[in-house]
Amino acid sequence: MKLLFKILFLYCLMPVALTFGIEPLQFTVSELINGKQLYNNLTVRFQGEVIGQRLSKTTHVWINILDSEGNAIGTYMPRTLSDQIQHYGTYQTTGDKVLIEGIYHSKCDEHGGDTDIHVEKLVILERGTPRNTDKIKTPLVVGCFTLFSITMLLVYLKKKFRLSSS
Repeated sequence: MKLLFKILFLYCLMPVALTFGIEPLQFTVSELINGKQLYNNLTVRFQGEVIGQRLSKTTHVWINILDSEGNAIGTYMPRTLSDQIQHYGTYQTTGDKVLIEGIYHSKCDEHGGDTDIHVEKLVILERGTPRNTDKIKTPLVVGCFTLFSITMLLVYLKKKFRLSSS
């Protein structure tokens, strides 16, 4: 239903929106992918977590953005915009949460037909932080030590009873 509303808005009210300078609509990756031709070459807004690593070209970079539904899309932006990003999401780190605005390309001619967003504006909404992975490590170490101790005890008892029964 949300998708249908956005489609109707684009076709019926877009000329009015362009006239009065209304902000672009905000999308998720699945909405963009499902409506590939509807949104092609339109200015869209997109919000998500910066993940992976920055892939550098000379003046521009590639950055992947993960939305709240767990889908990611590649973005292409000037290096100067990407310099604002401090944290890239990994297993140990939560990436910066960003709001981007740019031109959506369902099949970008400049990049071999890939789906991407050419970013024109980037706003940092929330800085990323390190994740506490020690919570997982402690029980894992204790569990392994306990398992090893029980195994050694069983081997010892087995040898002892084997010797005493002979």
